[in-house]
Amino acid sequence: MKDAGLKPKAMLELVAERKLVALLGGLAPSRLEASGICIKDGAAIVVFDNLAQMARVDLSLEPGAPATTLIGLPGTGLGFEGIAWDQEERRFYVLVESLKHPKGHRSMVEVYDEGLALVDRHWGQTPLAGKNKGGEGIAHLRRDGEEYLLGLCEGNNCQAGKKGSKPGGGRIHVYMETPEGWVHRDTIKLPKRLLFEDYSGLDVRGDRMAVVSQASSALWVGRLAADAWRCEDEGEVYRFPPSTKGKTRYCNVEGVAWLDETEVVVVSDRRKSSQPGRCAKSDQSIHVFRIP
Repeated sequence: MKDAGLKPKAMLELVAERKLVALLGGLAPSRLEASGICIKDGAAIVVFDNLAQMARVDLSLEPGAPATTLIGLPGTGLGFEGIAWDQEERRFYVLVESLKHPKGHRSMVEVYDEGLALVDRHWGQTPLAGKNKGGEGIAHLRRDGEEYLLGLCEGNNCQAGKKGSKPGGGRIHVYMETPEGWVHRDTIKLPKRLLFEDYSGLDVRGDRMAVVSQASSALWVGRLAADAWRCEDEGEVYRFPPSTKGKTRYCNVEGVAWLDETEVVVVSDRRKSSQPGRCAKSDQSIHVFRIP
């Protein structure tokens, strides 16, 4: 009998959500392709596919909050797919999905200080499956005195097309900082029974990993082993709430960040023209969910 995969444990509980344009008002264009999020000093920091800017969003999600603003980034400019914050060194790591490289297309990580000055940039060491199939999420952590960046592949087995959409091959690349730069050290294999069609956001809090899927409209939570780059368990899958008719409502989930042990904050990209109209109700938005 074919393995049906990990069954959703429960539905995520919506705590609050807002359209990003309503929060940013006249500071932002009407098109906001949110793609990644992290938490810094009690505020959400959001990056976009289509803007050379990041948004700082007050987690009250109240329009007009003084802490909510849009800030320019001096780096590459477009194609931001993820962001991580290093609290100890006070630095941002911003993931650029795919850029032309002498050896094909590769992801790039840009490093910004707290004042948002560009201080460094690094090419990803692993070739990409396609021009628009690169890194989709990034997390920063320290282990045994070393610094690491975790880079989430969009497609299964880091592939594009039909191969990338075949479930069961979620992969996270592990890079370690060395005097020669960030060097690929290992690859975390997500559970084979995690049957996501794609992967669109990543965050790590302690030993807990959170991964979201846009196509599957779901969140996976699992534990990272303390002594190796592997999953400690199969984890749990949680579905995003459907529409009143039971249809997928959260169609464009792109980034995820832990708020605390039981809540995550998520951003959604712009609805695609090929998607149902109901997907527009939650696109280009920021959402807070509680894990039951």
